[in-house]
Amino acid sequence: MHERWWENDREMDRPVIRLVHLAVAVLWPTAAALGLWRARRLQRRRTRLRVYLLMALGFAVGANAGVMALSSQHPEGALHVVAVIVLAMMGLIVLYVIAAYGDELAHEERVLYALSRGHLGNGHGRVDPAHPLSAREVEVIGLLCQGLTNEEIALSLGISKNTVLTHMRNIMRKLTAPSRVDVVGWAIASGLYDPASGKVDVEVAGKLLTAHG
Repeated sequence: MHERWWENDREMDRPVIRLVHLAVAVLWPTAAALGLWRARRLQRRRTRLRVYLLMALGFAVGANAGVMALSSQHPEGALHVVAVIVLAMMGLIVLYVIAAYGDELAHEERVLYALSRGHLGNGHGRVDPAHPLSAREVEVIGLLCQGLTNEEIALSLGISKNTVLTHMRNIMRKLTAPSRVDVVGWAIASGLYDPASGKVDVEVAGKLLTAHG
């Protein structure tokens, strides 16, 4: 009688374990795929490599969970159920973090990359008095530092995307900055943009501006 009750209890647990394994098999590969897609915005090769390795682990965890979900045999005991549930919760957390903060993390990484390159101090990032930044260009730099895309900058300022691209080219030319990342690095290094407040320093901007765009 006792053995029959135990067998029935195990039969009831199997569908639950199978569903949890299936959740792990979906959550982890989804998080890994999203992570790989977000990694395209990273600049540093070492950072990308670390992300690729972590995402490979996510695919491996998902593949293993998929095999376990299709299997008719599972380890006995409550410990296995708890471990699989915890793994599913971790997959959900990883997916949320990548989805909610992936762009912010990528933007911070690009800023750190620009600051670590160190070449802006050697003739780069110096505003030519004959060709000063305009007020509009400072606005564009501020929004760029916030991680906005060209489309988002255009929407925020009420101008076209082509106009934003023109401003960006002029900014890079005036600063002799080879990339948008370097513009962000220069803005932080020069004190024009404060990462803590997420705003342009009005006093620094006033020193840079002698024209209005």
